[in-house]
Formats: sequence, C-alpha cells, structure tokens
Amino acid sequence: MKQLALFISMFITMITTTNTSVADIIEDRHGNSYDIHTPVNRIVSLSPHITELLFSLNAGDKIVATTDYSNYPPAAQKIPVIGGYQGINVEAILALQPDVVIAWPDANPHRVIEQLKALNIPVFISAPKNHQDILDDILWMAELSGTQALGKLLLVEAQSRLAKIKSYQDKAPVNVFFQLGDQPLMSQNSDTFIHQAIVMCGGRNLFADSPAPAPLVSEEAVIQADPQIIIASAKTGNQQWQQRWLRYPSMQAVANKHLYSIDPDETHRPSLRFFDGTLMLCERIDRAR
Repeated sequence: MKQLALFISMFITMITTTNTSVADIIEDRHGNSYDIHTPVNRIVSLSPHITELLFSLNAGDKIVATTDYSNYPPAAQKIPVIGGYQGINVEAILALQPDVVIAWPDANPHRVIEQLKALNIPVFISAPKNHQDILDDILWMAELSGTQALGKLLLVEAQSRLAKIKSYQDKAPVNVFFQLGDQPLMSQNSDTFIHQAIVMCGGRNLFADSPAPAPLVSEEAVIQADPQIIIASAKTGNQQWQQRWLRYPSMQAVANKHLYSIDPDETHRPSLRFFDGTLMLCERIDRAR
C-alpha cells in the first residue's frame, strides 16, 4: 500500500510539474536570448506573418496585441491593434504587460525595438528571408509558446512541401516577370524571399539585379525583357492588371496565355502559407515551361 501511495504521489507530482511553467533560455535566429518562464501567456506580435505563425502553432489565444493587416486567420482580426507601418504605440504595449514581444525589423522602427528592450521587455526577432528561416522560426516560437510537439509536426509537413518545391529547381529555366503593384509598376530583386521562391521553381527573375528590393520598372523594360510568364501579386478575381499586357500580343507571355496571379498574402508573408504560394508559383512556371 505504501508503494502504491508513493507511486500515486509521484504521478500527481509529474502531472503538476508538467503543467507548470519552467525557466528556459529561448534564442531566436538573430542571437536574442532570454531566460524566461515558458510557456509564455502574453505575446505582442508586431507583424502579420508573426501572428499567422503563432496561430499555426495554436498559440493565437496568447496574442494580446498585433499590428495592421493581421487578418489571417479570421480570428486574428479580433486582436487589438497597437500600430503598423506608420508607427508602434509603445505605451499601449506597456499597458498590456506582455511576457514577450516578437518584432519584425523590416517594418518595425529600430528605436521602438531598442526602447522595449531598455524597458526590460524580452524582444525576439522574426525576419525570415527564405523557406528554411520560416521553419527555424517555427521551432523557437513553438518552444516559447509550449507547443513543441505541434511545431515538430508542422516542420515535417512543411519540409515535405519544400521537397516538392525543390523538385522544380533543376528543370529548364523560364524567364519570369513578377509584377508587384500596378500603379506604379514594380517587381522584386534578388534580396527578397519572392526571388528565392522563383529560383527554387526553376525560374529566372528578370529584375533580380535591380538595386532596390522592390524596383520601379517601366512597360518598355518588361516588353524588352520579353518574359515567358508574368505572375502578378493580385487578389483572386482581380484581372484588371492583365489589360496592360494584352495590348502587346507579340510578348511570349501574352502570345502563349501565361498571365497568372497569386494572392499577395501567400507570396509576401513569410508564414506557412508561403509554402503553398511557392507551390502555386512553381506550377504556373511549369505550365510556361
């Protein structure tokens, strides 16, 4: 009986300790590490892609504030917004008493990130530049939110999609014009994750050498480059952008009817949906091939 009582006591202790937060050193890919108690319960997400990744990890209920355009999944639209590209409300963040803030330096002002750190708020950075970076961020976010098992499952699923994407890489190259915006007309250079996706699909990004990440381009430059395919970042059902190019039937992309669009949220956000967007990109490039 004493042994049974001891076993029950140990079992209860094991369950209680499993549900209690523990001190952990969590480190992001940028060298920010903090000794904090995990899982955390109050997270401020300063980017739509960070919000998406946390929801993918079933940690959406831990987000106490986010930024403009955090619209996916639909539940994210109910989270209070404390800023966006125009600025971040630091006072509002302090009032929420977050355990951690996850920032995106590409859009969040450096001074805001440093100010939060100076106020002893742990600030992690998520700034993926390619598919692998997204997978790496999932792992430390899963550790932070206490959803490691789900994180590993998502990793396996994403790696499977990544393997399929890579199967296109060594196919015959296709000249691609990726259209970002219509007025003004823009594209992407080699410093962007969209470029990385094009290359992985066996495409040749016609404006890869441009000095700006989102270079302004002219119709004349596109016509002269004569792409085999034009892929526009546009919402489903929006085909107005095609009218510009249909005026030039001698272009390969127009003559062969290779004008396609992909939802911008699946190509501009380094979330798990970016893997789906890349697969769509590969399939469309393969049609032109």
